[in-house]
Amino acid sequence: MILDTQPIRDDWQPVDKFGFGWHAFEPYLFGVGARWTSGSAKAYFYTRIETSVLTLEFRSPFSSGTKFLVLLGAYDPAAKQFSLDYSEEFYGRRDQRGCVEIAVKLRRNTFYRLTILSATFSPKESHNAPDTRRLGLAVSAICLGGRPYEDDAKTNAPITLVGAAPSASSPSSYGFPILG
Repeated sequence: MILDTQPIRDDWQPVDKFGFGWHAFEPYLFGVGARWTSGSAKAYFYTRIETSVLTLEFRSPFSSGTKFLVLLGAYDPAAKQFSLDYSEEFYGRRDQRGCVEIAVKLRRNTFYRLTILSATFSPKESHNAPDTRRLGLAVSAICLGGRPYEDDAKTNAPITLVGAAPSASSPSSYGFPILG
């Protein structure tokens, strides 16, 4: 998995790195394009803006009383594991587009894992369709909202010392293995 680490000058950062628990993106799913979760789906991102909200746009095939859960945690390189920083329950309405906004304050320049937990169904069992996959929520977008880092110009400026050779700039991406 390759993550871009350069700060961005936008108020929104899409989450577009998916780990375990996702089915392939279907461009015409519900007219907007989405990917199904399989009950426990993980997405990964590196904070590139000062994040104050995580937005999840989805469509639920379940009744309105069905509870879903979002778990969000930062990666600790020393412990080589993810913490649990946020946990939020949410609900959808059957066969309707839903959107949940979770208030967060994420640390800058940090690698995070987002986990979405949901009930599942099988189209074959429910509708006698040929599709035998276990499907959860149909997620059309995951975005981070906030603002660009205020000291962006300072953090990206090369550091030079009098009499020293110019230093190499920091890389704009970081390779990281997908963790379970």
